[in-house]
Amino acid sequence: MSEVEKVLNELGMSINELVDIAIAKSKGRVAILPCRPGDRVYTISRTDCPCEICIHGKEVGYSALDCVRQHKDYECPPPQYTIQIHICEGFAIHGDADGNPIVSNPGEWGYEGLEQFYGCDGNIYYDYEAVKEAVKTLRNNN
Repeated sequence: MSEVEKVLNELGMSINELVDIAIAKSKGRVAILPCRPGDRVYTISRTDCPCEICIHGKEVGYSALDCVRQHKDYECPPPQYTIQIHICEGFAIHGDADGNPIVSNPGEWGYEGLEQFYGCDGNIYYDYEAVKEAVKTLRNNN
């Protein structure tokens, strides 16, 4: 048994399946997903003016607009960043101009179909430690 056959055996694949995948890839029918449906993914959300923690929040009815009008020289607290946890239910796949498959951000199935996850920084994170580092960086940059 060759080394390739041993590796394929460990992965539960045959050479015939590998050939089928290679042929499908050459025809533009293979898309590699960044995670599996059912996996946890993470996004970062941002609350720009957290009026609930502002010293003027209650006084202005928790309205950022009223706060700016009444306290022109007051600088709002920095934005708050929180990690959102999502369960990937699927992906949308469509083709580019050349017919190559393009995989969407992961998402969940809603009324209109797949609703993709988006974060305030435009990223999806597949690792909790990576999203924690990104939040730390965002906080340090403000």
